[in-house]
Amino acid sequence: MYLSIAKKILPFLSLPFFLGNPSYSEIVDINDSENLVEIIIQEASKTFGKRVGAKKVRWEWCDEPPSYYPTRNFICLNNKDKGLSLAFTAAHEYAHHIQHSVDSLADRSRKNITKVELQADCYAGIMLATNPKYPFTIEDANEMLANVYEKYGDYEYDHEDHHGSGENRMLALRSGFHFGRSEGTHKDAYYKIFCVGDTDK
Repeated sequence: MYLSIAKKILPFLSLPFFLGNPSYSEIVDINDSENLVEIIIQEASKTFGKRVGAKKVRWEWCDEPPSYYPTRNFICLNNKDKGLSLAFTAAHEYAHHIQHSVDSLADRSRKNITKVELQADCYAGIMLATNPKYPFTIEDANEMLANVYEKYGDYEYDHEDHHGSGENRMLALRSGFHFGRSEGTHKDAYYKIFCVGDTDK
């Protein structure tokens, strides 16, 4: 169950690793795609990754969409994504790396793809909201939520690869934002549904 991930990560998230404002020289330029991805993955590896003992992940640009996590420890990112779309995608794919780094979740994830994807959206929100080198604002969050709602959802509910409706993906991401910005103290009404999840059901 993904509850095991939550038990490992949640205590860590409540610790004071949100150490003030970074200096300007440390902040990533959202228009520098290569550096943006590196910062998101590096900082997530220091928090989520370290907590679950995740191995270092390798990533590359893909010529064809969509971005995906094809094998353990490897992320393929669509080279056409830019800015906030790329930030969301990089965090979402790294969230899959977290999921696959705990127990035998790679096998369990095949049972309910939708829950796995929505949990990855929630984790992406937490990573982005707590990244000390990423200048993530409320305006960025609102724009990203609208983008996820409009472009990332699918409505093929009976398809085996259904990732969640636009509304559900937006709500999962927003739940992660709320949890991350509150330093692990605020869980909204969707937190238990999307962020914890039980993939065995």
